[in-house]
Amino acid sequence: MKTYLEASKHPDKHPHATLDLIDALVDPNQPRFGENDLRSIIERVRDAEAVIAESAIFRIWNERLRIQNL
Repeated sequence: MKTYLEASKHPDKHPHATLDLIDALVDPNQPRFGENDLRSIIERVRDAEAVIAESAIFRIWNERLRIQNL
């Protein structure tokens, strides 16, 4: 079952807002937030706006997911 965010077009249409939402609401110490959905969302955010991959928030979340093998 996908999360609402994964099922929506929000990551594609509003990549910065999506990344801000993840950073504000997802506790990185609780790795059980639709792990695969979170990886998919992060990738969609990057695909929607490639320059976002240079932002500190994106790099931090991307690295967190990489460390968790997601």
